[in-house]
Amino acid sequence: MRLCLSVGARATCGAQVWVSVCAAAGRLSYRRALLLTALLSMLTMSAAAATLPSGFTETQITGLSAPTAMAFAPDGRLFVCQQGGSLRVIKNGALLATPFVTLTVSSAGERGLLGIAFDPNFATNNFLYVYYTATTPAIHNRVSRFTANGDVVVAGSELVIIDLNNLSSATNHNGGSIHFGLDGKLYIAVGENANSANSQTFANLLGKMLRINPDPANLIPSDNPYFNDANVTGVNKAIWALGLRNPYTFAFQPGTGRMLINDVGQNTYEEIDEGVAHSNYGWPTCEGLVCGGTAPADYRAPIYVYAHSTGTPTGCAITGGAFYNPPTVQFPNTYVGQFFFADFCGNFIRYIDPNTAPPIPASTSFATNVSGPVDLQVASDGSLWYLARNTGSVGRVQYPAGQVPPTISQHPQSQSVVVGQTATFTVAATGATPFSYQWQRNTVDIAGANAASYTTPPVTLADNGAQYRCIVTNAFGNATSNSATLTVTQNAPPTGDVLISEFRNYGPDPQGPDPSLIGAKDDFVELYNNTSADITVATTDGSAGWALVSADATTLFVVPNGTVIPARAHYLAVNPAEYSLNAYATGNINFSADLTQGIALFKTATPANFNVATRLDAVGFSNDTGFLASLAHEGTPLPAYTTAAVAGEQFSYVRRLHTGTSQDTGDNASDFVRVCTCITQAGQPQGILGAPGPENLASPIQRNAQLKASLIEPQQPSTAAPNRVRDTTANVCNGGTAPSNCTLGTLDIRRRFKNSTGQAVTALRFRVVDITTLNTPNPGGAQADLRLLTSGDLPLTTSLGNLTVKGTVIEQPPTQPSGGGLNTSAVVNLGGQLAPGASINIHLLLGVQTGGSFRFLVNVEAVTAASALGKGTLLRAPRAVTSGLCPTCKAAGKL
Repeated sequence: MRLCLSVGARATCGAQVWVSVCAAAGRLSYRRALLLTALLSMLTMSAAAATLPSGFTETQITGLSAPTAMAFAPDGRLFVCQQGGSLRVIKNGALLATPFVTLTVSSAGERGLLGIAFDPNFATNNFLYVYYTATTPAIHNRVSRFTANGDVVVAGSELVIIDLNNLSSATNHNGGSIHFGLDGKLYIAVGENANSANSQTFANLLGKMLRINPDPANLIPSDNPYFNDANVTGVNKAIWALGLRNPYTFAFQPGTGRMLINDVGQNTYEEIDEGVAHSNYGWPTCEGLVCGGTAPADYRAPIYVYAHSTGTPTGCAITGGAFYNPPTVQFPNTYVGQFFFADFCGNFIRYIDPNTAPPIPASTSFATNVSGPVDLQVASDGSLWYLARNTGSVGRVQYPAGQVPPTISQHPQSQSVVVGQTATFTVAATGATPFSYQWQRNTVDIAGANAASYTTPPVTLADNGAQYRCIVTNAFGNATSNSATLTVTQNAPPTGDVLISEFRNYGPDPQGPDPSLIGAKDDFVELYNNTSADITVATTDGSAGWALVSADATTLFVVPNGTVIPARAHYLAVNPAEYSLNAYATGNINFSADLTQGIALFKTATPANFNVATRLDAVGFSNDTGFLASLAHEGTPLPAYTTAAVAGEQFSYVRRLHTGTSQDTGDNASDFVRVCTCITQAGQPQGILGAPGPENLASPIQRNAQLKASLIEPQQPSTAAPNRVRDTTANVCNGGTAPSNCTLGTLDIRRRFKNSTGQAVTALRFRVVDITTLNTPNPGGAQADLRLLTSGDLPLTTSLGNLTVKGTVIEQPPTQPSGGGLNTSAVVNLGGQLAPGASINIHLLLGVQTGGSFRFLVNVEAVTAASALGKGTLLRAPRAVTSGLCPTCKAAGKL
């Protein structure tokens, strides 16, 4: 027989559908989408609302990938199986970014992670069970137990309960639904693996309903119907009923323990069966109420059937089943005790009265336009939940419309503050108003904290780690937000208006015929506007601008009057003739001066007026002498710097970060860290990895709303594919050979940037700042090192359609073997102009080089068509110093 298979709509051969495939086989079962996994990316849809009876309303939670089954934990969390092996958690109305567990599965066809059940004693033992297709030693379905630790699994806690028979090459008819009965036994629905003979044999477990103890050491209950049958041996004594084709879903009625089984038919009928021990449901002799021969012994006919092509309804795959008997009845009383069921390609939810004498003549429509339903569940609050595979979403149906319990729509966010500051937490909810609010600290009510926002008193170190959440209540119920963590540190927030945020006083490259000579390349001083407003350089003494001054009173550079340093932006002074990022140079530095004993920035260019009152910022060393002995540092100076020549050395001094901006506590030793490729070097301060490299704003915008990033795939969290992909394969970026810039794999980041500068943009520059390493105490602590790798344009399919994500080109490859690469930045030359208001999709590929945790910022700069990028003039003659120290020269300030 030649049949058509469709995804997303019911179809016959020749019908117009989104995707259709003809197959020379028997009728393929309920999960058409599962057989076309490779084509699902073509069918990504937004989660459209279902059509419901008058008075009902629904809310939806999106972001799932190929969902297959779901179950409520006793505490109200919803766990959702994804076919690819990830078990996701929906908590307080939000899909958590981190899966509970991700299993290795075969996900071909209808295989994968297919079922979940919670132990009756979950509240005390934290056990849950899943049904999945294992890949070793041969492909087969398995039920395993896992132990929960909050929202994630306890590592290594898997206990295999039962391994089912090895599967054939057929990838369909796996069943997968698992539930505990009132008797405490675990019931398992197993498909016949597309071999109808399996349904009528006691030689395997396929095409059956199984009943087991959830204990592999005492697996078969002694009261199973075939336990004492000599013709049924071994693990096959787990068989409780047989003659099923593909019982993808079944359900127990709360209170009575009655079981109804949804068995997917072949060519003609879908059926609902009464689950009774020792029953035989007749497949393959019987389908629906029609038997093509003598019915088997113990045959039990279905209580309700519907056809594929005639009558009402018509469908092709019965999926999802749930009795409406919740602890709290929300729906009208006419729905109490009804059995809801769904059809995958009919896209409907209907219900029957299971107390009607069989065969039940008709069912009643409840919901239509449900896009590929695969499971139904009734929550303890009386709402009905459906799982929509085609849209990767769950829908929550409530009654009456507008009179529903709260749902948290905005959870409080974790805060990091310093001692003496306050922190504010905010929550928002949807549902029937008015709401009342009760904030809790570590699950204890806070007196008087009864508004949508809560601000703490000034914090102390004793508050570090405290958890804050809010319970929102209305007349119909309540909802509890996720907890937010309060982090308290002793670091003071930034204080200075303009800071010296990073500098390098010796470049990495040797000069001249002697490779031991220290070169001039990449010397720079970076200034930072530490305010939320633009700063215009101006003086009051008639001088030309603000002066950067060295220890020998030499003016290194003057920032001219009228220069605007935008809010939270950087101004870069460099030796432009040799600086590696010379296209971004904003000014010249006279590097013939001595920078090894300190740098100061004054609000004047008149040397007679250099004093504490005119000083904006200063950074100095413990060997300060002469003019800046009292002006070259704030608080404790940095350890003494020496001029030992190291060919190829990469280093700079950079401020640690406070909540993403430069830290200024008024103490140089606390605020600055030496980032260096060498980590340790005789006669030098201890170094760490993670140099961010200099920033600059020759062109208009850097790290603010005028170049705003958004997600490539808005239906997924920022840390989930395809917005971020982590490949932990060692040396994957270098063909598995050393040296490699990704010994611990790669981190792939994709974002969309919108040009809101008001000007046409011709290039973007990205800097990766590793916050965790940068803020590591110096010395000591685990150090991570993220390195940019070149990446090409990347085709990608998202819910927004097919995209081309533009690759990046490394500006200066960080090839040093020990990490810390300065100027680890990437440039995207747009090959034209990005018009105001237009967006571009960007692909950043990072190599993870060194161990340790990392948290990073990606800072963005833009070059506009109107930017004037002068390179300036070389003001410094080549150094004539050989390797080693020259104390006399140094004291004279003449390197």
